[in-house]
This record gives sequence, C-alpha cells and structure tokens, in this order.
Amino acid sequence: MEQERLEAISTSSTEGILAVDAANRARSNFISMVSHELRSPLNAINGFLSIVLDEQVGTLNERQREFLEYAHDSTEQLILLVQDILLISRADTNELELQRAALALPDVVVQVLRHTGPVAKKAKVTLQSQLPPLLPWLWADSARLQLVFMNLVHNALKFTPSGGSITIRARSVGDLAEISVTDTGYGVPVEDQPRVFEHFYPSEDALLAKPGGFGLGLAVARVIVEQHGGRIWLQSEPGQGSTFSFTIPLFQPHKHLVRSPLEPGQ
Repeated sequence: MEQERLEAISTSSTEGILAVDAANRARSNFISMVSHELRSPLNAINGFLSIVLDEQVGTLNERQREFLEYAHDSTEQLILLVQDILLISRADTNELELQRAALALPDVVVQVLRHTGPVAKKAKVTLQSQLPPLLPWLWADSARLQLVFMNLVHNALKFTPSGGSITIRARSVGDLAEISVTDTGYGVPVEDQPRVFEHFYPSEDALLAKPGGFGLGLAVARVIVEQHGGRIWLQSEPGQGSTFSFTIPLFQPHKHLVRSPLEPGQ
C-alpha cells in the first residue's frame, strides 16, 4: 500500500509539473503572438509620424511639432516594450536563438552612439566612449549586443540629470571582454540593488527618474548576457552614480586585434 501511495504521489507531482510547463508555454506563445501582431501597426504609425515630422507632407507649426514629437516618442517606447516582452517570452521557453559572429566592439559602440546620441543631447547629458586602442574580437550576436547597450544607456539616461555624463568602457579579462556603462546619476539604493534585473522591477527611485521605461530594459540585458554565457552586475552608491558591467566571450579561434575607430571622449 505504501509503495502504491508513493507512486501515486510521484505521478501526481509529475502531472503537476507538466501542467505548469504547458501553462507557461501557452502563456509565452500567446504573448509572442500578441507581440508580433502589435509590432506591424506600431511600426507603421511610427513611420508615418516620422514622415510628418520631417515635413515631407507640409510645414508644421511649433505646437503641432510638439504634439507629434510626443506621439512619436510614445510610439517608440511601445515598440521597445513589445520587443522586450517578445525577447523575454522567447527566453522563458528556451526559444531565444543567437546569431553569433566575430565582432569588433568599437563597431557595435559606434552604432549605439549613433542611435542614443540625439537622445542624450536632448537630455543635455554627455555620452562618450573610452575604449582602448586595441581590442580583441567578441564572439556575440551583434543585434542582441546592441540591444544590451541600448537598454543600459537608456536606463542611465533615465536617471542622470542634465549636465551629467555616461561613459562606455571595456577591457579584456582572460577569454572575456568586460564592458561597463557608467553614469553620474542618482545611484541605486543598496536595498534595491539585488533586484534591479528582475522583470518590471523599478531599478531606482521612481520619483527621481525621468518619464519613460517599463522596468524591462535591465531584465532584457541580463537575459541576453546570460544567453551569451556572460554575467551582468551593478556597482552603485546613492548620489554617486552607477556602473553596470557585463562580460561577453572573446572570439577564441583567432584573437584578432582591431584598432578602435573611436578616440576617448567621442
């Protein structure tokens, strides 16, 4: 009788685990489907707003431009949210695939600065890179790595006041590249630091943060870095800024060296 009872408990536990797995997969599939359906109309709206803002269909007055720029920024935030939710959903179901290649880190940073520079300029925050002149190649997914940088820089911008700065640095440590994004912002309270990479968790004091963001950027960065076999961590003191650092594997077969096109301070 005891053996039968143990077998029944084991069977019940197995069925329960399978039911939870099935429910999680169904949830992730639903989120993935909805995200795909939302992306197309949002991209279309964003595209038409860009055309109007470029005055390709007529001149705008100051108030019209102000309203349209707000709509454009809000649409871009929604597109990023959909992208983040889709990525996390894929990671939860082990469906996140990486397209790895040998990458020159300066090339990735150039793209990041190109996309985030205008936002930093508008916020009156200095955005710069300080990379050594010679860097080993990385073994990473270029698009995913750019997303890590974008999320870390946007997070830094959100908590760095006007007149502050954000600096990207890197160095090689053994067979890894250690990359950091340092800001001169408000810093993260000690009690919040262990949870900043959780889904939807506000990484810092919401009263100090600039508008925008959904609490997913750091979680997405963590997922991508861990998918690459690296790790990500935070060093911060309230009132003294924050440094988010992460590691990415170096290209192993041949450690090619490339000269950085970026000069310190650019």
